[in-house]
Amino acid sequence: MVRSKIKITDKKGWTGEEVGRLILKNSIHSYTEAMKGNRKPKPIFSQNELEAMVSNISYDNRMNGEIYNRYIALEHWLGKYVAITNSVYSTSLSEIKTITIIAENIRNIQESFYDRSKLPIITTREQFEKDTLKLLKSYTKKHSPHYTLAEIIDQFIYSDDSKKVKKILKTYKKEAPKARDFLKSHWEEATGNENLEGLAELTKAEIIEDVFLGELYSGLFNNVEGKTEQEIEEEKEAFLEDFSDLATTALEEIKKTLSLPDLTLDDMKKPLLTMEDAYLKNCFNYRKSIENTLYAENPNYQNGGVAFLAENYNHYLKPFTTLEERDKILGLGGILQGTPDGENLVEMVQNSYTELKFCYQELLKYDTTIELLAEGLDMPEIKVFKQGSQDVLERVNSLFDYIQHIVRTINMTYYRDSKEAIDRRGALEQLLPPMNLESYKIPEDEINALKVEIMADLKVFKDDKNRNINDSLHPILEGVEYDK
Repeated sequence: MVRSKIKITDKKGWTGEEVGRLILKNSIHSYTEAMKGNRKPKPIFSQNELEAMVSNISYDNRMNGEIYNRYIALEHWLGKYVAITNSVYSTSLSEIKTITIIAENIRNIQESFYDRSKLPIITTREQFEKDTLKLLKSYTKKHSPHYTLAEIIDQFIYSDDSKKVKKILKTYKKEAPKARDFLKSHWEEATGNENLEGLAELTKAEIIEDVFLGELYSGLFNNVEGKTEQEIEEEKEAFLEDFSDLATTALEEIKKTLSLPDLTLDDMKKPLLTMEDAYLKNCFNYRKSIENTLYAENPNYQNGGVAFLAENYNHYLKPFTTLEERDKILGLGGILQGTPDGENLVEMVQNSYTELKFCYQELLKYDTTIELLAEGLDMPEIKVFKQGSQDVLERVNSLFDYIQHIVRTINMTYYRDSKEAIDRRGALEQLLPPMNLESYKIPEDEINALKVEIMADLKVFKDDKNRNINDSLHPILEGVEYDK
């Protein structure tokens, strides 16, 4: 201990620095004991002993009194600003708690949406058909309301579950394509592979199942821009050379189903079937394909399909409306819809951000000063007075890790990165943007200047014993240019 090395009554001619340091160490000891929970900490030196030291200061050197006064000024500064920054630290924790509660509400709501998204659409058959036709009407205002012959052939081959097609494909598993020159010249365009590896062993079934007809014969099936009539004719000839029986079967079935006159591959671009008829009559198993298109961004449909209520269940209500109401008040829904609740939520967080950034900068100034005092006075124990700028930073970073969990939940909830997912991520970013506290730095020249004043016999208190020695430190954001 400090005391064991000092005999108060024996020593004469104390220097101002010696007494000042011992008084400071006495304060540090008392504060440390109090922080440990000791309600009545015993000081290293009694008040009488301290007074004896002060009375025995040697004034042979006129600087002794000045330096002693500087240490006393430092002790007074610590006593004052420990209390001030402790209050600032408490305010920081309060603002973090406010933001955390808001984030927790959003997370709970989003996780409820996610749990709900794993359920199927729950409705009656009649209501589902009404909803689907309404979506279809909206869809066909933006897209072609008709299917062309090319689209219908593709649907027939890949989705109709035709026994005739299955029989033909079975024979194709053992047959190699004949239009070799066409395959070689279009292989890279269709597959993206620059070499012809695998082409020699390719079967006609593999062209249909792995390469896809729409990729290999893109001008014929997809009406790709830039294809000339001659190129499309070449595709048609190559397609018929290898798949004439499949083409004939498809054309005959389509003609029969839609009650049309004879069809040929020259009719590929002709619109033959409305989407509404295809859905209502389920031609070529189109109902499922249309539903997949219309409900592509509906997580309930994509995850669970449709669960129809029993025919004798007459009471139909749209379920789960309570969750939407919570979302409007406490979640992202109010922000997306621009409601007063949403605006209040944004304002509340903005106020907390402003206060928290201010508090962090004050704590950073104070803690940096304590670090400089510990180094400049060679007194590491003075760091006990630090007030938690690093703790605030870690808590905020942890909060933003928590917010990233909300982002992941949104991504899992809304299927295929839908508009809803994009909008909700945007609302979350608007409400809780990055705070970037770690980007606040105190300029090195300011740190060095204060360090020099501390090391030079606490010159920082030379002209003003009541000075706030933080006032020379000014945190700035890295990467931001400031006027000088």
